[in-house]
Amino acid sequence: MFKGLNALIVKSEGFQDPKKVDRLQLSIENNGGITYIKNAHDSEDYLEKTQEFIEYSTARDSMIPITTPDWVHKSTATGKALHVTKFNPDPKSFLKECFICIGDDIPNSDKEIIYGGVKAFGGMYLDMLTSYTTHLITTDLENDKSILACSSEVDIKIVTPNWIDDCFKMGRKVSEKEYYLEVDNLADNEQNQLIINECQANVDNMLSFNTSFFNDKKFYISADYMLSKNLRGAINALILKNGGKISSKFTDSIDTYIGKYRHGKEYNASVKNSGIIIGNLQWFYTVVLTNKWILPTNSQLLHYPIPSKPLTAFKNLKISVTNYSHEARYYLSKLITIMGGTFTKNLTKDNDFLIVGKPTGNKYYAAHDKWVVDGEQLVKTVNHLWLEECFANWQVMDHVNPKYTHLGYVSGHGVTRLIGRTKLKTKVLRDWIDFDVDDSMDDGILQPSVEEETDYSNEDEEKIQEERTEGCTKPKNRRITKQEKNKNMKKHLKSKKESLAVGVNTSTPPNKRGRSAKTKAAMKLHDDMEDLVKHQKMLKSSKNLTGYMRELEHTSSKRPNSQDKENITPVSKKQKAFTPEKTASQLSMVAIMTGCESEVDLTREDIANLKNYGIKISSGAGKINCLIAPRILRTEKFLSSLGKVDFILHPRLLIDLKYLLGRGESPEIEIQDYRLDKIISVSEANEQLGYSDEELEEVNGIEQILHSPRGQLFEGYKLNLSANLNGGFEVLSRILLSHGVEELKLVNKTISSQKNLLESDGDKILIVNKTKDAKLIKSLPKNCTFVEWDWCVKSIFKQKIEPFDKYIAN
Repeated sequence: MFKGLNALIVKSEGFQDPKKVDRLQLSIENNGGITYIKNAHDSEDYLEKTQEFIEYSTARDSMIPITTPDWVHKSTATGKALHVTKFNPDPKSFLKECFICIGDDIPNSDKEIIYGGVKAFGGMYLDMLTSYTTHLITTDLENDKSILACSSEVDIKIVTPNWIDDCFKMGRKVSEKEYYLEVDNLADNEQNQLIINECQANVDNMLSFNTSFFNDKKFYISADYMLSKNLRGAINALILKNGGKISSKFTDSIDTYIGKYRHGKEYNASVKNSGIIIGNLQWFYTVVLTNKWILPTNSQLLHYPIPSKPLTAFKNLKISVTNYSHEARYYLSKLITIMGGTFTKNLTKDNDFLIVGKPTGNKYYAAHDKWVVDGEQLVKTVNHLWLEECFANWQVMDHVNPKYTHLGYVSGHGVTRLIGRTKLKTKVLRDWIDFDVDDSMDDGILQPSVEEETDYSNEDEEKIQEERTEGCTKPKNRRITKQEKNKNMKKHLKSKKESLAVGVNTSTPPNKRGRSAKTKAAMKLHDDMEDLVKHQKMLKSSKNLTGYMRELEHTSSKRPNSQDKENITPVSKKQKAFTPEKTASQLSMVAIMTGCESEVDLTREDIANLKNYGIKISSGAGKINCLIAPRILRTEKFLSSLGKVDFILHPRLLIDLKYLLGRGESPEIEIQDYRLDKIISVSEANEQLGYSDEELEEVNGIEQILHSPRGQLFEGYKLNLSANLNGGFEVLSRILLSHGVEELKLVNKTISSQKNLLESDGDKILIVNKTKDAKLIKSLPKNCTFVEWDWCVKSIFKQKIEPFDKYIAN
């Protein structure tokens, strides 16, 4: 169970009994682990009764989990290593017993911040319900998650967002009693508001016990977080509770700017003002949690605002990690996804890089020794420093540099303890400055950062245990000769080398230097002259002139002009290919939204701006070619649209465009960056679509949908629908008709409706509610096939008719 674990046992005031210490030591060693006593720098896990010991800061900064002895004892009792989070002895980890899920009615911007706060204060989260979920945060009992939570055998507390807001405000887990979302109370909004006000009054009273940690520092939270009123109030309360002040407007008198992106006039002005500290909410949470003031640029890479767009050269890279766990694994996965890469849990030959913490384990041996052609690795093995410096420099670094390829030694500890030491570079950060900032702001310099040169050459070595198998099994059912195998691997390696060669050092942050007004005017005049010459050439052709004027107005033509046609690959009517290289402004998009209306509140002005930009928001009537949803849903709009659209995008597209277009900007948006399977990851999307564990990494479910024939899934099928199905006959009929079903019949309690059931190839298929239709199933002939509605849903999700076996209702 504890194979590969190096544990430091700290004897503290509450944990000194020799018998208890010996018992703990034996429990670890008997299960394959190695124990040390008071030797902090050689450990992977700290076992402590309280959080107050001298090595605590070292462990936290090195992302080493800190647990109580209960973690070992309960893990051995259950027969598996439990997650260490809930055994954190730090009293500030007040959410350690909570596993949070948030309803889809909560804005995505709030979700991101709440999940970040939950993690910072010791809790766990997953944006889908599982058997581990303890709390569902929502305002709507009728959404999918609420319905599942209410019917679940697991005791899931359904609470309003005010509960988590007040937990953040008070710095402890508050009782859920006053925050439950009850069915009986839904209609009584006035009574609910009275309860909320009463809870708020209690919280405000408890907040009278303040600290002076922030010492009157004035904070400004950027609008790019797009926080709800309640969540902003919770964060403001944390600032006030700890002795800080809040500025509702950006001025040069603020002390701390908290923003999400390295973008906008406020961020630029903050960078130019040497008196303003720049950080993000993750940094803010960490400062509150640790009561230790550290500049974001001297802290972790993720504690500073991130670039608003991914790194172009990083977009197509697939990266996996090995021999990193817990906080370190999460940290590396965030770096990968922010830069635009794809983080994969399992390792395959399609991966470009493997980030290695120790040179051992099946992943490492496969990449380093097995998948090698002509002396070159098919999957490059590097340490975490390569990934961190790619992020810090915002360019793909040369992976063959010796400092990136040093992984420690087999008999030693590896390089895991050095994670998190890379700092952001002042020079690189200044490259994001747009010098069109108000000249009245101070032209200062960015806060200096400590840029340490990490030396891996002198590592203290300890014995390493081999990692368990993780996704490196030999492919089955492949019978090829050795020559063919080498030929294929060489071809694959060549293409990967070419893509990496193109990617290295090709992308730099925008606008390294500002331009004077005179230079800008000259460039504008030059551009105008080019447009005039081009316009005069096109006067001879009204068709070309029309296309040219559309281009100048930044709108999308339904028919591509002659230049565009050269770059478009023809596709059949049944097989419409997804074209990720196009930007929104090049497309004529008619989009339907579902499940995200509360995430982004679009005003009439926003809708008009989006239409001018090339995206028309539709109610669903007429033709559509784009579906916008925060995740895989089972709503009518989502299911019906899968038979029509060429794009499935995340609402983050609308959130970003609302913000940028509202500022009068005309951004170049890469549609590929907002694909649903790009935001929530392919494996997560596949899991929501119902693919098995074996299929999660083998297919891309979203691609499967987009490349399937439109509206032909149920062609030739005649189906019978029970009146007891959730959603009703009319809604379900519209869904099935959009996927080509030939005929439908409603079956209810009446005998007449149960006669002459529709047949499909001699089989009478009846879609039923397994619970409510028990009597109906018994009363009908045995030659009928009774399946649940989930058969239809999963068939639509996979765009192929699923076998009945898993969905039989009788």
